[in-house]
Amino acid sequence: MRKTESQKIALCGMLGALSVVLLLIGSALQIGTYAAPMLAAFLIIPVLEEYGPRYALTLYATVSILAVLFVPETELAFFYVLVMGYYPVLRVKLNTLKNTVLRWVIKFAVFNAATVLEGGFFQRRKLDRWLKDGLVDAISSDAHNCTTRATRMQAAYERLCGRPMFARVTENIRALRELGVGVKLNVSMTPYNVADMAEIYRIAQELGTPMQLATYMFPPIRRDEALVGSNDRFTACQAAEYSVQWDRLRLTPEQFRQRAQAMKQGLALPSEDDVCDGTPGEGVACRAGRSAFWINWQGGMTPCGMMTQPLFSVPELGFAQAWERTRAATERIRLPGACAGCRLKEICHACAAMCVTETGHFDTKPEYVCEMTHETVRRTIEEAENGNS
Repeated sequence: MRKTESQKIALCGMLGALSVVLLLIGSALQIGTYAAPMLAAFLIIPVLEEYGPRYALTLYATVSILAVLFVPETELAFFYVLVMGYYPVLRVKLNTLKNTVLRWVIKFAVFNAATVLEGGFFQRRKLDRWLKDGLVDAISSDAHNCTTRATRMQAAYERLCGRPMFARVTENIRALRELGVGVKLNVSMTPYNVADMAEIYRIAQELGTPMQLATYMFPPIRRDEALVGSNDRFTACQAAEYSVQWDRLRLTPEQFRQRAQAMKQGLALPSEDDVCDGTPGEGVACRAGRSAFWINWQGGMTPCGMMTQPLFSVPELGFAQAWERTRAATERIRLPGACAGCRLKEICHACAAMCVTETGHFDTKPEYVCEMTHETVRRTIEEAENGNS
């Protein structure tokens, strides 16, 4: 039966209204930034199949205008406009191409261009809004392998982080600084980037960002619990050597001498760095499991991001119950009593995460950390006395 013009308009109007409702629901729930536009795009398909691309594109244009005017979440609205809304029509047109390679090249080019345009613009707007609302005042960035040498930069960053993204990370840090967002570089020294320590520090100063550097690397038991006490890292003596090298780089000669003098007394100078600390033989003293927690991609809650236990499932227990159990389990954790009488305990700062990742137990002394601490103190005092600071 031939469809009348009024029937076509009625169907398009109904599906258009439903599309806008889906976009509004996605905006209201604040979890449908990408899902809602995809669902709305599906509603174009019946019109496309029944009445052809002219009506389908008219429906897309109408929904796009209404979305931009009335949907509160502009990123969601423009994801529909720029990325998803026209795809059903584009797909039909591209399927008429006989050259499969050309078809996929066009799809790739169109969607990458649209996604970059939409994503880049709205990430910038989102940061502006967060700053205005006071929701963001600082961002921390891992800078495992900053370097100015292009070949070493790519090799080190990709090996450590899995993706060759150094240039983009640096650009994003500059963009954040331009927006007034505080950025802190957390730098992990490894055998792959230690030669670039001075250059990393120079880059941090150039970017105007504070920098925290660590030569200690936790064993990656989150990836594999069999890796307790092992990592592709420095030896304890090497970690101490580079820790002292970092102090010499960032401290003035007088500050370095003061640090050495404090170490002689078993004291640590006040630091801007966050310290995870604990009282030997007693419970966890840092925020882990007390006012802070970590939730992994599977929904498992632990006191600290470096721990795999205690672990409670948020999806199964609910957040409140998982948090209560995490707090209770954290209160039962006891640190090594063997460290209680050590004169360097205020310098060592061996925490629950260090103990369990190094030894598999919370109450066992982490020998690697102990050796690193003693060697750091020895080297610092020796170099200060020899005037090598």
